[in-house]
Amino acid sequence: MYQDLIRNELNEAAETLANFLKDDANIHAIQ
Repeated sequence: MYQDLIRNELNEAAETLANFLKDDANIHAIQ
């Protein structure tokens, strides 16, 4: 039960981080 919650939280955090890094790379590419 707790493991599923933690796994979901980690997956969401990883997705958010990946999107942030992607956006950051795009910003640098534009500049």
